[in-house]
Amino acid sequence: MVVKEEAERVRLIFRRYLQVSDINELMRDLRAKNIRTKAKTQSTTGKTRGGIPFGRGALSYFLRNRFFIGEVRYKCGSYRGSNLRSWTRACSRLSNKSCQRTNPTKL
Repeated sequence: MVVKEEAERVRLIFRRYLQVSDINELMRDLRAKNIRTKAKTQSTTGKTRGGIPFGRGALSYFLRNRFFIGEVRYKCGSYRGSNLRSWTRACSRLSNKSCQRTNPTKL
């Protein structure tokens, strides 16, 4: 089931990543707009987890997560969604960025 508010937040994050230069800039932009990770309340303890600003690692994981294109694995099958183009562009950009080092290691 798609939750409209969450789906729009996911689309916004993908769109902004494709517009800005890198994850650090995206992270600053999301913090300025007060966009945070999803908050979840544990049913047994009542404690809340999440609801914090996105970090680099969380954004990188988020942008590579196949679930956000609607791909779901179930039993022996994999079922695709419809938002493949944005996801593919974001993953391609992430892969290119991860291969570039700002401070090469000296041997």
